[in-house]
Amino acid sequence: MKQLLSKIKYYLLAFIVLETVTVLGLSKNQAAKEEILLSKHVAELQTAYRVTVDTYQLVSQTIYDEVVNQPEIIDIFTGAYQADAAAQKQKRDRLFATPTYQNLRKKNLK
Repeated sequence: MKQLLSKIKYYLLAFIVLETVTVLGLSKNQAAKEEILLSKHVAELQTAYRVTVDTYQLVSQTIYDEVVNQPEIIDIFTGAYQADAAAQKQKRDRLFATPTYQNLRKKNLK
């Protein structure tokens, strides 16, 4: 009888050890899969972010080149910082009268 109980104890201990090893192995495998999946998603987000920033930079540069960096606009801004209030208002009114500003205003961008 003691021999049977001793064998059962060893089998139970072996079973518990095998179960522990199996559960730990499965947990590590699951964690590794999650890490790979998260890394993939992070890489996708970084790519999307980079593309978005590059696109906005291109659009901003195009707007600057096509709209802001024009002789008429530069003339309006020239000396506005040092001008008196009346001259600043006159320059502001000229800027607000430009077609570009009017289009932006129609689209609710001021």
